[in-house]
Amino acid sequence: MYEDFTIFCETKLYESGLDPQQLKDRMDTLNIGRDRIIAESARPELTNFLYKHGYNIHKVKKTTIIDGINKMYIFKMFIDATDKHLINELRNYGWMKDKNDLIIEKPIDEYNHIIDGIRYAQTFLSKSKTTLKIY
Repeated sequence: MYEDFTIFCETKLYESGLDPQQLKDRMDTLNIGRDRIIAESARPELTNFLYKHGYNIHKVKKTTIIDGINKMYIFKMFIDATDKHLINELRNYGWMKDKNDLIIEKPIDEYNHIIDGIRYAQTFLSKSKTTLKIY
């Protein structure tokens, strides 16, 4: 089903703690434009603010982390070779271990900010069958 999906990943903004206006200002400065934006639904005030200011933002219902990670293996992904933040996350993403030091199917909640965004985009793509750029 997903073999035709290709995702091009490029981190344009890697910053946390911004209020909605600050985020909009950064996005405007970076000329992110009005491409489709996929966002988790945890901060509706943020997504609503961006939508009201002309951004083509869509909320996605989260799936399980494991389901999203499994989809990452199915999609073709192209990563900007100069994207130090995403490369760092992909190199350092890890899994928890049990008391016997065996890996369990639960990721460590670190090095996952961009990866989470990719998972949300893949969830959206798998339901909409459309093309998407990830920033």
